[in-house]
Amino acid sequence: RASTLSSKNRLELRALDERTTEVAYSADVTVVGRLGRFGLGMMKKKAESLGASFVRAFTAMVEAGSLVGPH
Repeated sequence: RASTLSSKNRLELRALDERTTEVAYSADVTVVGRLGRFGLGMMKKKAESLGASFVRAFTAMVEAGSLVGPH
């Protein structure tokens, strides 16, 4: 049987004050089949690594002024 993967992701930004934004993200992932049975631990580690990379890259872009909000 083939493996399938589905994911629902959510990213929320909330202004705490004029210079501070809270960033929250979550993912609800479903893995079915051989991949889910044998690769789940490895996928969890990779997801954590990708999440940390996202945080570093997003922070760098915001601090550099690369992201422009609504005016």
